[in-house]
Amino acid sequence: MKNLDESNERVIHRLEAFSDIVIGFSLAQLGLNLAVPAHVRDIFTHPVPIIALVITFSIVCRLWWSHHKLFTHSFVPSRVAITLNFVTLGMLLFSVYTVQLFVHSFLGAADKDALLLYLASFGLMFLLLGAQYLYGWNIRRSVLPPEIAGHGLRNGVAQVVVGVTMLAGGALGATLGFQARYFAVLALAIAFLARFTREAVKRYASDERAPQVG
Repeated sequence: MKNLDESNERVIHRLEAFSDIVIGFSLAQLGLNLAVPAHVRDIFTHPVPIIALVITFSIVCRLWWSHHKLFTHSFVPSRVAITLNFVTLGMLLFSVYTVQLFVHSFLGAADKDALLLYLASFGLMFLLLGAQYLYGWNIRRSVLPPEIAGHGLRNGVAQVVVGVTMLAGGALGATLGFQARYFAVLALAIAFLARFTREAVKRYASDERAPQVG
């Protein structure tokens, strides 16, 4: 049993190291693939590439932190979990690629399609991350302290809510048309829903653990 535990620990450490490399490469790809403007002032007159870089960098950093917490407490080195992790990383690489599609097609007719693909790919990525959390929580909740297990459940549900919101926002934007105000509202909605979901699940878990009177 001890050898088995040590083997699982090695697998988890290698997977986390590999995942960090992929996430780091994705961040580097964001900067390296930015188109060099003809004039420096174009950065300020056409700031869409920089805005896309900042937003995507924030999303990837959030993914890295959530991924780190997943591997700290909830990850189970099973075939299902390992496959989900690889698919999530693959979706991350594709999502970063969609940033380039959006930037290069911003002034063209494919603008709407590129934005839709951007939101859909990141939405699927968060759904996959949420699936990893929920899978690990379902397997390990009986052996983890209630507080840590509840933290994993809240994170899993929050990732799923963010993913669904991004997919729904992409579908809505494709129907109504993409505008700057629309993205501001969508960003606020994602942040609010993620926070509200975490707090709601936390309260529910606290009520479940509270002693019943009567």
